[in-house]
Amino acid sequence: MWEQRKITLKQLVDRQRFTGEDDSALIAEWFEQNNMALEGIDIISKLAKKKIEDDDWKFGWLRSDLTMYSATENIMEDYGIKDGCKLNSATTNWIICSRMGEDFKEKCPQLFEWVAKFVPKKRQPFIFWQPFKKWLNDNGIYFKDQKEEKENGDEKRKEL
Repeated sequence: MWEQRKITLKQLVDRQRFTGEDDSALIAEWFEQNNMALEGIDIISKLAKKKIEDDDWKFGWLRSDLTMYSATENIMEDYGIKDGCKLNSATTNWIICSRMGEDFKEKCPQLFEWVAKFVPKKRQPFIFWQPFKKWLNDNGIYFKDQKEEKENGDEKRKEL
């Protein structure tokens, strides 16, 4: 009976240096050449299941955050429709980016630039998404009244 020739990953990687073949093609060939299709299917199934679980978790948190967050009337009242909507958009996009593991500055550079210029000129709204505020502060962006509190030493008293 004819037996299929086995191949090592090292042999495939050595060949790849000359051919420039894609990693996934080499891995598939390795499973095929070594009669390990069932093991490959098992690995793929585990990876797919993990991906689904991770996505469920990630989208569950995103759904939760977006459900809890809503554009508040006070933002529109404090900043007007145009700026209020833009701050709402920045906050919503930040929530999405943070839950998707993306960098808000890279994904929404115009919104980030606008927020960096807008926020320091304005007082913090009475109701505001605190994780976004913390992120802004971590990036050196403070509302006008936060700067005043820092300068007056009120920040230390509030933290105690």
